[in-house]
Amino acid sequence: MPNPLLRSRNKTLSLEKPRLLGVVNVTPDSFSGDGLLGSPEKAVAQGLAMLDAGADLLDLGGESTGPGSAEVSLKDELERVLPVLRALREKTDAWISVDTYKAEVVRQTLEAGADVVNDVTALRGDPEMAGVIAESGVPAILMYAKDGSPRTTTDLVEYDDVVKAVRSFF
Repeated sequence: MPNPLLRSRNKTLSLEKPRLLGVVNVTPDSFSGDGLLGSPEKAVAQGLAMLDAGADLLDLGGESTGPGSAEVSLKDELERVLPVLRALREKTDAWISVDTYKAEVVRQTLEAGADVVNDVTALRGDPEMAGVIAESGVPAILMYAKDGSPRTTTDLVEYDDVVKAVRSFF
C-alpha cells in the first residue's frame, strides 16, 4: 500500500503514522480555557510550544462552536485569527489548519499562509465553502455533527450504530 500523503501547496505530510494536532483557540469561550483571546503573542507562544513538544500540525480557531457558544462576526473572527496566523508563519513552516465554517475566513487565511481547512459544519455552514476549498486545492477536515451546527448538539444522542451513522452522513 502506498504511503498516504497530505498535500498542500508545496508541502507534503506522511499519514503513514498518526499525527498530533495542537489546538490554538483565540476565543473567550474556548473549551480549553486557555485565555489567549486578545494576546496574539501568547497564542503564538502556545502554538510554538506545541510544535516543540511534538505536535505535527496546528489548528487555529477564532470562533467557538461548542454547545451554547455564540456566533462571532466575520470581522471579529478575522481580527482574532489573522494576527496569530501571520506571526506563526513568520516563525514556522509547520502545517497550520484554520478552524472555521466561513468561506471568507478561509479565503483570507489561505492568503496569509494556512495549509488546511477544518470545517466543523462539514460544508453545511456556508454555501460557498466547498467551492473555495476546491478552487484552492488545499486539504479539508470535515467534522460530523448530527445537526447543521454543533451548537445544537447538546442533547444526549443515542445511536444504534454510530459508525454507520457517520459513514452514511459522509
